[in-house]
Formats: sequence, C-alpha cells, structure tokens
Amino acid sequence: MTHETVTLPGVSDDEHRTVNLLLEQLDAKARRNRLRSAYYDMRHAPRLIGSVIPPQYWRAGIVLGWSGKAVDTLARRCNLDGFVWPDGDLESLGYGEFADDNMLGSEVSQGLISSLIHAVAFVVNTQGLDGEPSSLLHFKDAMNATGEWNARARRLESFLSVTSRGQRAGREDCPTGLALYLDGLTITAEVVEGKWVVTGRQEHAWAVPADPLVYKPRVDRPFGSSRISRAVRPRTAQSLELALRAGWLTVNEACLYDLAEVPALYESARKVAARGGLPGDLRAEMHRPAAPAILLRWTVLSADRDGRPTCRVATLPIARSASWTDRHWR
Repeated sequence: MTHETVTLPGVSDDEHRTVNLLLEQLDAKARRNRLRSAYYDMRHAPRLIGSVIPPQYWRAGIVLGWSGKAVDTLARRCNLDGFVWPDGDLESLGYGEFADDNMLGSEVSQGLISSLIHAVAFVVNTQGLDGEPSSLLHFKDAMNATGEWNARARRLESFLSVTSRGQRAGREDCPTGLALYLDGLTITAEVVEGKWVVTGRQEHAWAVPADPLVYKPRVDRPFGSSRISRAVRPRTAQSLELALRAGWLTVNEACLYDLAEVPALYESARKVAARGGLPGDLRAEMHRPAAPAILLRWTVLSADRDGRPTCRVATLPIARSASWTDRHWR
C-alpha cells in the first residue's frame, strides 16, 4: 500500500519532506498494526484448509482470547499510582487540577494497552483552546501516530499525529487531518473541498511536545516490540484448530455418555485432537484404563545459596520404607 503525497500550501521543502516521510512510515506499519488489533479484538479467525472438520462447525463461535490475555494480564499489573516530588509540592504546580482535567489515570491505562498491542503509543501535550483545560494530555496509538527518534538526544526529532480519516483518492480510511510537531513549531492541516489546507502554524519555545510510551525497547528497535508477537499469532491459529477439532469430536460422541462423563469426554477429545485423531480414536481413549497415579512426598535435605535443592528424598505415601535420594537436582 502506498500513501498519497501530501502538499501543504505555505510549508517549506524540509517540512514537506518530513510530513511525507512520516506518512510513509505510518503506512508501512499499518498492515501489521491492523493485524495485531484484529488479534486483540478477536476478529481474526484463520481458516483451516484441508481439515476434516465439517464447515457447519465454523458457525459454533469458538473464539480464543490468548492474544488479549497476553496484553491484558500485563496491563492489569501496571497501574499508575501517582507522581512523587521528594523536595517539593506537586500541588503547588497544579498537578491535581491537571490530573483531574485530563482523567490521567484512565488515559495512562488506555495508552499502556495500546503500547502493549502495537509496541508503542505516544503521549502528546498541547495547549487547550477556549473552553478546554489550559494543558491537555492525549495518547495516540501507532495506527495514527509516528515519529523520528533521535538516539543521540534520546527524544523525538519530529512527530506526526493523524487527527481525522476519511475517503480520499479512491481509498478508504485515508488521513484527512494531521498535526506535525517539530522542534519549536506545530503545524496543523486538514482536507477542505478535496485539497489540503494549513489551519494553524504555532511557534513555541519547546522541543517536540510528545514522547513514546514503549514496551520492551532495544538498541536496534527504539520503538519496542509488541506483546502480540509472531510467536503468539501462529500459536493462536493452532489452538483455534485444536479447540474446533476437540469440540467436533465431543459433540459427535456426547450422546453416548452421561452428563457426569462429559468433562472427561472433552478432556480426552483434546488429547485426541492434539494428535489429529478421529471419533474412533476418541472412543478408544475413553475406554483406556487410567494409570494409577503415584504421588511422591519430597523432603529437601539441603539447598544451594539460591535456594535450589541439591539433595532431597522422595517417599511413597503407602510403602514409607521405599525411598531414594536425588542429589544435585535441578
């Protein structure tokens, strides 16, 4: 997918190059970012080509939320409790009013989830207009914002925020409004009657008023890595196939068993599905005698300095005289 070259009236050549460079960078990452969002929202259901599962079972509505769990489990453990200034009083700077006006707790939580999905989200600080708080704080996800990272200065060199989208040049969901943040300068533009128009040009005394919120950055990847990685996505597809196959096996055989036996039936169906078995294999699995479980009682006799056992003794629960020693266990 290629982006439309944007031409803004009254803007310098360097500013034009920056705008189009950032739009191209945003467009290059759009497909993968949409895919990650689809996995998180559970809208991505890969088709099982060549499977023995009848087509009608695709309407069973079996959905796996593993990608969502990969994000939400960590997000629930990351909570902003507040800020501390040991030698000063944050309230004297208006921190309480700023946090209330911007619903800071909710905004940070949303930004954190977006950064875990797409690897990065951006926090932007701007001045409010008439009727708005004097200082506004917003988060933008990687679907609608990107920037140039200055590794030497450890800050954003430039930042582009897409403020609106619509149909343009025969394509859906194209940028129709944007804000370009440069060192000491902010430019806003939007499409009016099919043409780009600069709606604002504000000079200020600050650097780029935006910062990235990054998950797991590296030297070669300053904008981090997504929790919904390539390793998670194939696993999700395989697990979906396993769940569908196990459900198909269970439904076909459920009429042969009592209600109390259904949990064991489904557990056996998952085992059979994992090895690509058929209904006959499930019946054989259900009639296979269960192996007696032997629970050993372990007693640790010694451990290393890190607390790992180096010598322990296992005792059978019935024949207590039968025991053996496991040394240097890891």
